[in-house]
Amino acid sequence: MTQDSSVTPNLPVRDIARALVFDPDDRLLLIAYEAVRPIDPAAPEARTFWFMPGGGLEPGETHVEACRRELSEEIGLTDSAIGPQVASCDGPFHLFKTPRFARERYFVVRLPDATVDTSRLAETEDNPVLGTRWWTLDELESTAERIEPAGLAQVARDVVAGRMPAPPVALAWQSPSSGTPHEGQPSTDTPTEDSRMFPETLKSGYRSFIDGRLPDEAKRYAKLAQGQSPEVLMISCCDSRVSPEVIFDTGPGELFVIRNVANIVPPCETGGDFHGTSAAIEFAVQGLEVKHIVVLGHASCGGIKAYANPSAPLSKGDFIGKWVSLVGAAAEKAGDQSGPDYLTRLEYAMVAQSLENLMTFPFVRSRVMSGRLALHGAHFGIARGELLLRDPDTGVFKPAIDREGRSLSPTSLIGCFQS
Repeated sequence: MTQDSSVTPNLPVRDIARALVFDPDDRLLLIAYEAVRPIDPAAPEARTFWFMPGGGLEPGETHVEACRRELSEEIGLTDSAIGPQVASCDGPFHLFKTPRFARERYFVVRLPDATVDTSRLAETEDNPVLGTRWWTLDELESTAERIEPAGLAQVARDVVAGRMPAPPVALAWQSPSSGTPHEGQPSTDTPTEDSRMFPETLKSGYRSFIDGRLPDEAKRYAKLAQGQSPEVLMISCCDSRVSPEVIFDTGPGELFVIRNVANIVPPCETGGDFHGTSAAIEFAVQGLEVKHIVVLGHASCGGIKAYANPSAPLSKGDFIGKWVSLVGAAAEKAGDQSGPDYLTRLEYAMVAQSLENLMTFPFVRSRVMSGRLALHGAHFGIARGELLLRDPDTGVFKPAIDREGRSLSPTSLIGCFQS
């Protein structure tokens, strides 16, 4: 990829495929997101913007292939025909967490009915997803809400009327204060502080910590200063959306946590040079004498996707590619790669494989066999916050239950906007 440095200084280029998804009533499906920072300085409380389903191309993918994959992941469409490209939009885009120079291509998709499955939508996005909605053409043209990009309503009307633009229409992003396109002005979302400074969000969080939790738990921290004695070793993915301390509502000193790409436990071996995960396991088991080890997988795991969809290395070293090659043993147990649930099956299989690999460490095996240590598998669903526990006898992942046998399924799910 190339980019014009005079227009997009320091912004990575991102090729993206999106779809104008229509139902039989000619309504357009859009997704509502929450911007990380205020969209418009004049209205700092307004952070909602609407976008078409879709996303970035993975290495080796065409726009059509990426569009089909993204529709499967976001709204559960696995066999819809991808129609012609009708529009494009190129330029700096700053409303998602990672600013980029977006090169977007828009394709037409017609559905036989208005049924879509958005159950995994939130897991695929880096911005908060607020919901989905089917929009009529009149609503698109009259709404005061922010629809991206500018001019989408007219393109949708042309498509519905059978006027397929040829060549595709070139659209532009909305301006901060009105419905007009950007004219190259700097985004209001661009940070103003020196990038070399420590992130303000972290300093603000620390301020809350010293004002609240630290004084509330002063005795605990004073005791922790003398040493730690957690009973649980948690091995989880380093995905920013999966925080064991948050999921299990634990305080400082309660969990010893190892996080890596795809929650992988490598087999025990003493060759090579560096063994960060193995060293941490050794310390937790032999040094801290934990009583439980939990391997926590999660939905929409990027490391699992990296193995399932092999592509060009990210760098000459390709650390990720070499690391996720360890998923291979799990893939042999995950079964047929076809079907929309393959990635989920592979996530489950990786948890099981990591548990098997733990038993290759002599100090783990001896403690498990003597009853001093127990191994557990779990899987966290990001969209719903659902925790599944692996049955050690059957290997099946089931919803967690409490001591009285009651389900611990979440009571509140992500809502959807209804038209």
